[in-house]
Amino acid sequence: MRTYRLIGWVAALALVAGCGNRDLILRLDIKSFLSPAQSQTSFGPIPAIPGGTWSGEQPLVNDHQINLLEGLGNAVVVKHFEVTLATIVSASSGTGTDTMRVYASDLSTNPLATAPVLTQVLNLLPATLDTVTTVLNDSAHMDSLFTQKAMRLTVTTSLRGPSSGVPLNGTLAIHTFDAVAVTGRKIN
Repeated sequence: MRTYRLIGWVAALALVAGCGNRDLILRLDIKSFLSPAQSQTSFGPIPAIPGGTWSGEQPLVNDHQINLLEGLGNAVVVKHFEVTLATIVSASSGTGTDTMRVYASDLSTNPLATAPVLTQVLNLLPATLDTVTTVLNDSAHMDSLFTQKAMRLTVTTSLRGPSSGVPLNGTLAIHTFDAVAVTGRKIN
């Protein structure tokens, strides 16, 4: 009986010792940090002009602070990081394009002073509802930001209206905006 108990304990310890990679998976719903005014907008009328009218980069989310888990930087290393942005666009009239850019930085840097971490091109066609999903994988810049206590975020939209025809009118909404990080224990 005692031998069976010892074998049972050894088997249980071996099972526990070999379970998984001891990774911590963190999911951040970035959209939940945004107000409705920061995650959706209407545009138009943008008149038809040869070459199209360009709006320039206009902030949808303007330098917004996202609070993260404090102290992760000292305890974990990011093994895998993924950001997903899904945008729903609809043009009620006219055609055009929109380029959304996501900028992220640490607390001491203006996000627009950095290169965009994600760029999404949207094509606008009349009476068409389109969902565009863009995924960013394993960015060293985002890995380093995710282990800090907070980061700054800016999302811009840059419309180009039609070259001819009817003016462009429509809507844009961020449907999904989240990040997933797989972290492991930092070994010093």
